Amino acid sequence: RLLGREPLGIEVVKPVVGGVIADFDACVLMLQAFLRRAWRRHSLLRPSAAVAIPSGATAVERRAVLAAIEQCRPHLSLVPVEQTVAAALGVGADPDASAPVMVVQMGGGVTEAAAVAGMAVVRVRSIRIGGTDMDEAIVHAVKTELGLLLGHKTAERLKIRLGLAASTGAGSTSEEVIGVDPARGMMRPVTVPGDLVSHALDRIVASIIDAVDDLVSTLPPDLADDMVLPGSLWLSGGGALLPGLARRFEQATGMAVSIPDDPMHCVVTGAAAMLARAGSLHGSSAA
Repeated sequence: RLLGREPLGIEVVKPVVGGVIADFDACVLMLQAFLRRAWRRHSLLRPSAAVAIPSGATAVERRAVLAAIEQCRPHLSLVPVEQTVAAALGVGADPDASAPVMVVQMGGGVTEAAAVAGMAVVRVRSIRIGGTDMDEAIVHAVKTELGLLLGHKTAERLKIRLGLAASTGAGSTSEEVIGVDPARGMMRPVTVPGDLVSHALDRIVASIIDAVDDLVSTLPPDLADDMVLPGSLWLSGGGALLPGLARRFEQATGMAVSIPDDPMHCVVTGAAAMLARAGSLHGSSAA
């Protein structure tokens, strides 16, 4: 909430950038605060935690995540899970089924497309592009085309309200915002057309669709045949809420696209389900 409006003496730190730990000490402090909330009522039980890690993370990045959590709580029982598997379970995939689903998990800094069967990743493609890149693209486009400087929170609002709606006919076509006119040194309102936002996002969305196409091209023929069935391609993560995105995916891939009721929390929901399964085997408390 303070990003872009922090007072003097306050620095806003992002512990995780691009899906990996950028500030280890800040990440530990953040996790400690979360863990204190999670086990406030279960202090007498041995806790366990599911750790959702991007499939594209390197071995070093994976070790850094686990080390940060272990430093927070040394006796914590960790259950590492693939982020895309958790997302697939979060959208409703059957953990015991052999029929595959494809999930495109779009986070703030990483987007991953994966074919998941049961609780295993069959194929995955990971790119370091996400919602933050979309915000920056909008900021750049408004500055270039309209000569106005926007904060990232305002750009995020334009992304959420307009998205790809103008190019897909899916909704609103303009939004009024207030930014800084550097030439005049003052604040002024401006109406941002939907096609400007859509064009700003085109390159990023095209990269995500290219990753999906690349993934599909590597699937075994029998799995590829299943991918054209309704409910076989799911969009999850905050990026799934982008207006017009599902229609763009359908136009580009020819696949039926579904969006869950709560795409923001698919990974959390799926990780909780995986943790519950592990907890039932080991008798530990799950959170």
